[in-house]
Amino acid sequence: MMIGWAVKKTGVFCILAVCVLVIPAIVVAYSVPEYQSAAQKAASQEDIIYFKRILGRSYNYTELILWENQHITFSNDTGMQRNTDPIKILEYGKGKCMEFAILYAALCISQGYQCRIVDFPLNGHAINEVKDGRWIPVDSSANPQGYVDDPLIYEREGQPPRILALAYQGSSIVEVTATYRSDHMNILSLTLVLGVVTVWCFFCACFVWSNKRILLTKARCVGRSRAFLK
Repeated sequence: MMIGWAVKKTGVFCILAVCVLVIPAIVVAYSVPEYQSAAQKAASQEDIIYFKRILGRSYNYTELILWENQHITFSNDTGMQRNTDPIKILEYGKGKCMEFAILYAALCISQGYQCRIVDFPLNGHAINEVKDGRWIPVDSSANPQGYVDDPLIYEREGQPPRILALAYQGSSIVEVTATYRSDHMNILSLTLVLGVVTVWCFFCACFVWSNKRILLTKARCVGRSRAFLK
């Protein structure tokens, strides 16, 4: 009875753990190619030359927030065209946080800054990080002034905790979740641990199930021995 109960409980745990691992993995797998392609396009020579010409003069990264908000409008229109090409985003003139983040990266890179796009795939949001001695979070879609260097603003506003944050720069991807959480946890590391525990539990359950007759026989023998001693 105890062996069957243990196997069932282990199986339930494995199913739950797989769901926790698989569902986020599907969401991330869908968003990674999109953002990586956008980050590479924003850093291309074609885009750098284009945005240098459009800007016409030098801007610092805070001035670029205002410039962007003067040239594109945030919109939640369900029929809006979605773009991952910075030039097309500017030409279209409106977008959501993803478009703002992609265009802002292209603007910053054209001005000589290192800039990466930060995607929160499980929270449905995207911002940027600009290198100015250190990586500074910038949310240019929040308002015309943006949020600058305030990574915990989302927690203070009562929004759900940032579950996962991936930063895209060129062809590189870096997890930066800890920056946006007050507990400074990197979720991918915890997910890896959960994956290892899941695999270990799965093999334990398989071992117990495949050897249940032997284990039951031993358990009965032990029970009889104790009864005899009494």
